[in-house]
Amino acid sequence: MIKSFNFRKTTAMAAGALMAGISLGGLSGCDGVELPIEVVVPLVQNSSIVAANEADGDVSVVVGAFCDLFSQEELDALIRQFGGDLVADLVDITGVELKKVTVTATEGDFDTFTDSDLRLLFPGNDPLPLGEASDAQGLGASFDLTQDEPVDLLNDLEDGDCGAPTLHFEGDQPTGDIRFNTTATLTVYTRLTLQQP
Repeated sequence: MIKSFNFRKTTAMAAGALMAGISLGGLSGCDGVELPIEVVVPLVQNSSIVAANEADGDVSVVVGAFCDLFSQEELDALIRQFGGDLVADLVDITGVELKKVTVTATEGDFDTFTDSDLRLLFPGNDPLPLGEASDAQGLGASFDLTQDEPVDLLNDLEDGDCGAPTLHFEGDQPTGDIRFNTTATLTVYTRLTLQQP
């Protein structure tokens, strides 16, 4: 079953970390301070590759649904919901960077695959690369998809964008069925906008 990216849960975790950061930083002399917060969120659990259907070793699996993820107004509303008015009034979210996507097998492995990439596919438009992995010895039981310039999910996607994150594998036919989970590691960039006393 395809599940959507759970940004609401991510923002709740970020809000909690922001409260801690504000407490540690104090409430004066911190205007403009940036607080990057790293969070790990599940994308899709229990995806599968059926070996009998993949004789050529070229496999594509849709691992989520990204449709009009969020706007700046929605982010502000979520920060206010989870962090309260104080946090919402003091913090601006300036970016949500996709640092990596981790793919972990729960049944079987990716030993017969040597390359993988994750792209956000849009109808009628060029795909947006999200990360890639390569290992001539096989990708093993778990691997990370990364790229030199991570995508900023807040600033690189326009409101209304709708695409399917698609995980692509290349290599040889798997020796058995594979089930796997995917998680995303995000860096939420925030800026304190405190008033000087």
